[in-house]
Parts: sequence; structure tokens; C-alpha cells
Amino acid sequence: RALPSEGRLISLEIDPRHAEVALANLERAGLTDRVEVRVGPALALLPPLMDEDRFDLVFIDADKPSSPAYFGWAVRLTRPGGLIVVDNVVRGGRVIDAHDRDPSVQGTRRLVDSVAAEPRVKAVTLPTVGRKGYDGFLIALVLSPTLESDRGVVPLRSRRSLPKSGQAGSGSSVSPASRRR
Repeated sequence: RALPSEGRLISLEIDPRHAEVALANLERAGLTDRVEVRVGPALALLPPLMDEDRFDLVFIDADKPSSPAYFGWAVRLTRPGGLIVVDNVVRGGRVIDAHDRDPSVQGTRRLVDSVAAEPRVKAVTLPTVGRKGYDGFLIALVLSPTLESDRGVVPLRSRRSLPKSGQAGSGSSVSPASRRR
């Protein structure tokens, strides 16, 4: 209900059954004038959004192997000063294990590396603890949706990414509190 009457929310949903449930709930809540559910693969639905207004907030909670691609689109679709939130990025601490072959873990590792290398954002990962164990989310502040290098200026920034196999974890962008000991 915090979305102002002139605001709008777009949700991308691959599963038509989930979209039906969402639409029924939105109708019951009286929010169909502000919320739109688009059905289909997100990577097919994202490019047309370039022709629409930029977003203030993007929330990514989808198939983890595709998270780096979703994040790339989110940076381009978010206005400067807007936020990108990515859920489930700690995965019980498994993301610091370079040998973990789970596709969701590998996708999350690629996401974190993409964020670390992205000069258009500043980001932080926050761990969470609850009944389901521990996980976390990433919050990225969009500085610019376009690369400064496109204007002939390359920003100098120090970024760290997840440790590679055989490296110490001290340079990790994952909070030390979320690491398995």
C-alpha cells in the first residue's frame, strides 16, 4: 500500500499458474490499477522494458543460475539513485565454496563477481538468520545506468569478489558472519 497512486509495479512471472494466483490476490487487494504481472521468461520480458520509465527499485528473487543476467538488465533499467535487491545470496554459506557445483550456488557466485566488477553500482551483502537457517540479500545502489567509460572517464574503484579455489577468504564480499567455520 506504500506505492503511491501514480506509481506502478511490474512483476515478471514465468509460471502462468503463479501469475493467476498473484493476479487474484492483487484484485482482492484492489491494486490492479498499479500492479501488472507479465508472464513469460524474464530474459525475454526484460528488453522491452528499456522503452518504459526507469525503476526506483528492482527485486530479484528468481532462478539463481540466471541472476547475473537479471542483474545486468536491472542496472540498465534502474534510475540513478535507485536500488537493486537480490535475495538468497549467501545460501547457507555455500557461496564461498568454489568447489560446490550446485547450479544455484554457481549462479550466485557469478552474480557476486558481476556486482563486484560493475562500476555503475555500490553494493553490500547482508546476512539473515531465521527458521530456515541463514542466507542473505544483496543491496546495490545504482550510480549510473550507463558506463562512465562511454563518456571517456573510467572510475577507479577497489572491488573484491568471492575467493577462487585455493585462496583465502579475507577478500570476500560475503560477510564474515555468514561464513561456515
